[in-house]
Amino acid sequence: MHRLADFTGTPGRRRIFALGDFVLEHGFTQVLAPTHLLRSVYDDWLDIDLENVRWLKNHLDRRNGGNIPIVYSLAITYAMLRDPVQRQALLEALRSVPISAIWLKVDGFGSDSSATATRAYLNTARDFYELGLPIIADHVGRPRWPFVARLRCRRAAKMR
Repeated sequence: MHRLADFTGTPGRRRIFALGDFVLEHGFTQVLAPTHLLRSVYDDWLDIDLENVRWLKNHLDRRNGGNIPIVYSLAITYAMLRDPVQRQALLEALRSVPISAIWLKVDGFGSDSSATATRAYLNTARDFYELGLPIIADHVGRPRWPFVARLRCRRAAKMR
């Protein structure tokens, strides 16, 4: 289990710089920022993770890797996603970091979620589109989509 101290101060910078060096030495074309599961916007990890993205970008820039996109791995709870106040706070926080895409992982939501949960996910995740960045929806997969499409077709047919 990670401790906050592992990703702050000198130990944190060493880890971030090592990641940046690895990306550069091995010719990666993008990097997934190291982040942690957030249970609320007041979670200490949020500020630490955002700061480490800034350090990673700065390190890449100084080593001629400024063209390497950083994908922000946003792992949050389903309750956090559904909370409009927390969602807006996340959007504001994400505007402050140099990222090229968001990898959205929602704990408690996946390809086996109900149609109602899927609809709620899509309606709320849409807010992240405001950032103008690509969104990678983790654990949202094919098994559920045909079911959702059928539900919408049935509802449309009933409305006629």
